[in-house]
Amino acid sequence: MRNEWTDRLSEFFPGWKDNVLSIGEEAGNYEEALEWITNQMTEDDGLNKKAFDQLQPGLQRALVLFLVKKQRPGIQISEANLHRVSELKKLQTGKKIGLTSEFSVIRDRDHYVITQNQEDAFSPQTFTRSKLEHSKVEVGNHVFTIEQFFSPDLSKALFMDADKISWPITLREWKDGDRMQPLGMQGHQTVAEHLTNRKVSAVDKEKVLVIESFEESICALIFPPIKNQSSPGTISEQVKCNSETKWCLKIK
Repeated sequence: MRNEWTDRLSEFFPGWKDNVLSIGEEAGNYEEALEWITNQMTEDDGLNKKAFDQLQPGLQRALVLFLVKKQRPGIQISEANLHRVSELKKLQTGKKIGLTSEFSVIRDRDHYVITQNQEDAFSPQTFTRSKLEHSKVEVGNHVFTIEQFFSPDLSKALFMDADKISWPITLREWKDGDRMQPLGMQGHQTVAEHLTNRKVSAVDKEKVLVIESFEESICALIFPPIKNQSSPGTISEQVKCNSETKWCLKIK
C-alpha cells in the first residue's frame, strides 16, 4: 500500500520526499502534496493507522499540522507538542495526545482521529419519577419521559420498566470501573468492555452517558449518534420490560 501511493505521489511531485517540509516557492505544491496524502489515507473513521505509521516522522508532523489548520486556520502548535506525534504508534487504544488546549489526537483500533476537546465536562443531573411523570425532560439530543408501555419501537429509543428502577436516577458520564448487566446477559461486565464489544470508537466512547439508579447500579448506557449503530444504547437486564410492564422510562 505504501509503495503504491508514494510512487504515484513521486509522479505528480518529483522530489516530494526531500521538499515536502520546505515552504518557499513550492508552497503551492507543498499544500497539494499534503492534501493528496491526506486523501489517500483518510477513511470514514479517521486516518488509517497502518499507512500513517509508515510515514517519516517529519511528514507525520506536517500532516497533523495541516489537518489541524484546516479546522482552525492560523492556530499555533508548539514544537514540543508537535513532536509528540511520534508517540502515537505506542499509544494504547483509546488514549490520546494533546496538541493544543483545543485539539487532541486519539488512537483508535485502526485509526488516528483528530478531535476538538470538549470545553465543558458534562454535569450530572438527577431526575425523580414524579418529575418525569409530569413533564418530559430534554438533555442535549435526548428526551426523557415516563409513559405507558405499548408497542415500543426498540430501534429508536430505550425502554426500561419504571417500577424496576430505584428512583431517583442520575444521568452522568461513565467512568472506569462502572459495571452493568447488559440485556440478555447472565453476568456483569465493565462498561469499558461492553463498549469495546459493541465496537464503539474511542471518540464516541467519550460521549457515552449512563443512567445510574439510587442504589448506584447502572440501568442503561446512552450512545451519541453513531454511524451504522442500530441501537441508541444498552439497557440493563435488571430493568427490562416484559408483558407485565405498565409504565416505562423512555429515552430517545
